[in-house]
Amino acid sequence: MIREYFVAKPRNQWRVIVEGRQHGPFSSDEAARRAAITYARADAKAGAAARVLVEEHKGMLSAVYETGADRSDDHLPSP
Repeated sequence: MIREYFVAKPRNQWRVIVEGRQHGPFSSDEAARRAAITYARADAKAGAAARVLVEEHKGMLSAVYETGADRSDDHLPSP
């Protein structure tokens, strides 16, 4: 199973949302992305797969980072 980290701006504050929990707020989308990628890299080091998805437009998500359970390198470039 892939743990997904969502970078979104609910109530006009940038947050990282994972498994129903919100982290933040962050000062910008870039700060929230960096935090989400840091969390995903920690998962990869622990042997788990992770993906960072960013809400580009209302309801439109883009994957910006992904690791596999069997790999610790990036599948997508980090921002």
